[in-house]
Amino acid sequence: MTIPRDSIYRTLARERRRQLLRYLRHTEDGTAHLDDLVGYIHQKESDPPSSDQESIRIDLYHVHLPFLDEKEIIDLDHRSETVQYRSHARLEAELDQLSDTDNETETDTLQLP
Repeated sequence: MTIPRDSIYRTLARERRRQLLRYLRHTEDGTAHLDDLVGYIHQKESDPPSSDQESIRIDLYHVHLPFLDEKEIIDLDHRSETVQYRSHARLEAELDQLSDTDNETETDTLQLP
């Protein structure tokens, strides 16, 4: 399935969705349990982690995962709380470009006096 360009941009507009997709792409089989996703997002969003994991869980379960499921980017199994990533070359290319830009921004920030 080909994802329309505007859907790709809407998908990648939110940082939590980008983090979810990065995580899922790097799992062995593209599958993860909701608890693993919550832990990953919690770790990424603050150093030291300060976000409430329950609020992250609610946001993922009721907002981001249903969005990705509706766009057929993931398969969400509500019963087992597992997520299966569906590979999409165009989406991954855009995500990689954003990752490169994010890394450049972080590097630039570190070099400021």
